[in-house]
Amino acid sequence: MPLGVTKDHDNVIVSFTYYAHARTYYDNFISAVAMAQGETFSVYYNALNPSQNTRSPSESTKRSPLSDIAILSLIILSILVLTLVRG
Repeated sequence: MPLGVTKDHDNVIVSFTYYAHARTYYDNFISAVAMAQGETFSVYYNALNPSQNTRSPSESTKRSPLSDIAILSLIILSILVLTLVRG
């Protein structure tokens, strides 16, 4: 578990690995409390999607706003094209 420093000097980035379904997964989270390397803590993973775990932010918070704008633009463009083709 290497520790990193965030822009907020009161927090540290805690990196961790876990083994599930014959694969090793790597992730990290921001902690207000420093942890010693090798210190253990609980991490629960989603059995249907082992890359999801209780220490990481949800996938929706990991997405960039740019991808949301791109998806919305494609939907609007598709609706516009369908409207023009049918009209």
